[in-house]
Amino acid sequence: MPKFLLCPRRMAAAMLLMAGCDAAPRPATSESTSAESAGLRVAEVLPTQADPRDGARPDLSQLSYDPAGRRLHVYPLTERGARWLLVLPGFPMGVPLEGEFVFPTAMDCDLDQVQLFIIAPNRRAGTPVTLRDILESGTTAQR
Repeated sequence: MPKFLLCPRRMAAAMLLMAGCDAAPRPATSESTSAESAGLRVAEVLPTQADPRDGARPDLSQLSYDPAGRRLHVYPLTERGARWLLVLPGFPMGVPLEGEFVFPTAMDCDLDQVQLFIIAPNRRAGTPVTLRDILESGTTAQR
């Protein structure tokens, strides 16, 4: 017998691994089956409101981008822990920012690839907006 199995704890662990689980498989139940058995229609069970974990879309009327100065202005977020995240072609993981971001002159500033998100704790990332969306909204004045 191998030396490492002489330890009682290791022997017990090895026996448990060999034994496996003998529980009988349970049949799968669906939400509609549970709802029908309770006498409810599925439409009454499913939520009609938006999921509170869904992220928000940035308010385009409060954002501005100055293409001549290559400056992006964002508004302060009121939700606790919420942040702005700027996704650039060279930084796919995103760059957190506050207030203003000045694009370096050497950086390619593609209007359709640069995206801005709102991220908040316990929520999904918000719907992204691109620099083109901000420019088309008409709020390009500097702040």
